[in-house]
Amino acid sequence: MALIIDSPWISGYLGVSHLEYYLDPELWFQANLRTLREFPEIIFFRSWWVEYGMAIEPSAHGNRIHFRADQPPTRSPVLGACGESPVQGADAGGTACATSRINELGQ
Repeated sequence: MALIIDSPWISGYLGVSHLEYYLDPELWFQANLRTLREFPEIIFFRSWWVEYGMAIEPSAHGNRIHFRADQPPTRSPVLGACGESPVQGADAGGTACATSRINELGQ
């Protein structure tokens, strides 16, 4: 049996927050390894991949990515219609936390 099993399912199954799963490389590695070992009869379609949900592609066009502990990353537009001013007061949505963790891992 082959299934598409990715980050929203793995982090929930293992009881870790989405932020921990996405931002801690060792936890990500061990989580994927454990899942493969616990379900040896399943072919994991796409296998090991970092999956930030449907937020990454729109971010290339100026959408803000929101990282949250309890769900996959989401996005919100920064601009309204073409030529409008940026959206005011948009929630940072954990992006500062994610950026801080990425910076810690890079040191």
